[in-house]
Amino acid sequence: MKRIIAISFSTLLLIAGCSEDEITITHEDLLGTWISVDKSDTIQFTTEIDFYKSSKTMDYDHYIYQILKDSLQIGYNGKMFVLVYPTKHQFQIDRDKLLIDFSQVECFGFENEKITYIKED
Repeated sequence: MKRIIAISFSTLLLIAGCSEDEITITHEDLLGTWISVDKSDTIQFTTEIDFYKSSKTMDYDHYIYQILKDSLQIGYNGKMFVLVYPTKHQFQIDRDKLLIDFSQVECFGFENEKITYIKED
């Protein structure tokens, strides 16, 4: 019995210690204003849970988000008062470029495509 516990504990430590697969994107990396490459969308990450989206059809509409390893969980929390369940979207940040993949799952207020944003200075 002790041997099984020791093996289980060792395996857990080995898995927890492997940080190569972890993505180390922080909220600070997202904070600020991001403008889509085609200039049709602007998103502004204001806190560790809030961002606002502006486009031709939306003006500073509120969303909530959570970083989940390599994905963002995004939920609409804006002016239209519609019940929309949060959706999860893979994303990548490379310095001042943010890519969010909305092509796999529909996200309220966003086009169903991969959108690239550039950070505004």
